Amino acid sequence: MFELAENATLSEKMLMGGKVTLLGLGTVFTILALLYFVLVLFRVVFEKKPSVQSDKTTAVADGSNDSDVNIASGLSAASDSLSEQDEDDEELAAAIIAAISASSGKAPGSFRVVSLKKRR
Repeated sequence: MFELAENATLSEKMLMGGKVTLLGLGTVFTILALLYFVLVLFRVVFEKKPSVQSDKTTAVADGSNDSDVNIASGLSAASDSLSEQDEDDEELAAAIIAAISASSGKAPGSFRVVSLKKRR
């Protein structure tokens, strides 16, 4: 495909070099595009689907449900897959959010608990 005679002129040699360079760049960018589409396909295939429980938690965090019972049940439903320690922490957070909401008279979605520190 790329044959060059021994007695080729400088312009023929430069033209051949340009062809080889373009073929190399084309190959590299074609493989990069192929890798990009494979990675996009992996993201689509292996993307975690949001569950119904996380939708409940989002609705509670947005403040659409104002009752304390819905807050506790939403947080405890979302923490079913967590370990025992994490589940206790989620219940504690739900209780603190419910207490703050009840004492201040504000909707649970109008404030955010940033951190909890346990003293032992």
